[in-house]
Amino acid sequence: MNKKFLIVPLLFLIPLVGGLWFLVRRGPVASAPEDNLAAFHVETFGPGLLYRYSDEQTPLRALRWLPPQAGGIQALQVVTQSDRQRLVVFKDGAQLANLLIPRPAGVREGFFNFAELQEAIVLSDVALLLYRTATSTSGELPLVMALDMPSGMLRWAHRAPGEHLALAPSTTSGAVFLYGAASPIVRLSLALQKGERLGSTPFRPAAVPLEMPEEIKTLSAFVPTGSWGFLLAHSAGLSAFSESKGWHHWPMPPKSAMTFSDSRSALAVSKGYWWQPGPGQLIQVKEDGSPVGPEIDLPQPAEPWSKDRLLLKLKGADHSGNLWFALATPSVSSPIATPLPQKEATSLEKTDSEPATLPTTPTEAAPALADTQEWITYLSLGLERVYRWHPELRVMHPVNLAGIRTNLAFPPGVNRPSAFPEFQPSTGVVLLESGSNAWQLTLEALIKSGN
Repeated sequence: MNKKFLIVPLLFLIPLVGGLWFLVRRGPVASAPEDNLAAFHVETFGPGLLYRYSDEQTPLRALRWLPPQAGGIQALQVVTQSDRQRLVVFKDGAQLANLLIPRPAGVREGFFNFAELQEAIVLSDVALLLYRTATSTSGELPLVMALDMPSGMLRWAHRAPGEHLALAPSTTSGAVFLYGAASPIVRLSLALQKGERLGSTPFRPAAVPLEMPEEIKTLSAFVPTGSWGFLLAHSAGLSAFSESKGWHHWPMPPKSAMTFSDSRSALAVSKGYWWQPGPGQLIQVKEDGSPVGPEIDLPQPAEPWSKDRLLLKLKGADHSGNLWFALATPSVSSPIATPLPQKEATSLEKTDSEPATLPTTPTEAAPALADTQEWITYLSLGLERVYRWHPELRVMHPVNLAGIRTNLAFPPGVNRPSAFPEFQPSTGVVLLESGSNAWQLTLEALIKSGN
């Protein structure tokens, strides 16, 4: 009788054991399509690499290509319709990582799901990400995150005002700086500090904003000089900071009378530090901001582009030590299109007794108006040129960007840009992106095709 009762449970156990054995034999259950690696196809096209997003099964809400990095690193943000944030990283065209970004504790879901990845610095052991709100009126602070590579686990998160990230030079104490045009500078250690751990809020207690002196106005360029030091170019001049020596400030030198649509000063690093107070100017400076010598007399390009010397706008330096210049756009809304003699220039300054006025007599007005017409004719020929200049060889090499669009065969799906896109010479490449497609070209390839 007891044997009959044992048979019934055995009949239920047999299919259960069989099911477990089948699962073990089958291995892990496949994840949902959107949890799989994002499908990208990379191929060589002409002198560059062509990236295509080719996953038709996973609908996307956002795909954002980030500026290329040195070392062949290309990162992009991928957000699916389910609001899952991903970071996809390529190195020399091969997919290096595809990370599902975890939402840190204390970060509102509504912010995180729609946040835009503005910048990413990808290193061998950590990825530093800067997210900002998609709506400028929300008032929510930007979010900086550090993810361990390749696990994708969150190392730390911090929220503070800022628009850009800058990696400190390689030292035993790695750090990244968060800065903006009008926000305090925050230094963030790459590693968790002693006693520090992930908390319930995305704020690192040791990340204290640096008090900014009143001498510093609107910031336009930032270059780290060490783990605790940096140079700042701003609207009032150049400032330097180091942990041991504090602040040093250098006023803006006299500028040309010419006005520009963008006259922000710039910085570059090439066997030293270079400061451009305004277009057409260049000064080599030390780590503390002091000038190495007098202002550099930049070479005058050959005709018919000799006026370009006054328009040279510093873009940065490449790995070979060349400084790269684009052309700033001058304003010709007034007759002051070129530097005037001191007597004429001072006649336009406003005094307490009478308002500033343009010269009205034919004798005074004719030279300025002639210069204006000459500049209008010159600008009508276009400013699609960049220059590379080696500080030691003193050779100015022009690159005609207008010829690039006509000489290069563009791949299908990548639009010809109406203007040449922004690029960082230090990366050695330029990215032309059109939605889900992007074409990455080396600067050397552009030089060959543009001349």
